[in-house]
Amino acid sequence: QKADAKPAATAAGNSLKLRFAQPAWIEVRDGRDEVLVSGFRPADSEREITGQPPFSLVLGNAKHVTVEYNGKPIDLEPHISKGVARLTLK
Repeated sequence: QKADAKPAATAAGNSLKLRFAQPAWIEVRDGRDEVLVSGFRPADSEREITGQPPFSLVLGNAKHVTVEYNGKPIDLEPHISKGVARLTLK
């Protein structure tokens, strides 16, 4: 992992922060359609992701996930169907 690349990418303003109150499955793709993160995340964890927007998110167990995009909270409720949220953040 490139720990030194993270601060510069965050400063550019394209960062996602995901917090998991319960275990959840996630997939995050960037604007180049590359998978940045995929897999299960444990309860009481968080993940910060930086990349090239737009970000495409698929979040399982979504009502137990909170998302911040560039420091602003994102309301997942309108995007949740059968427990899974699908949305794109530009």
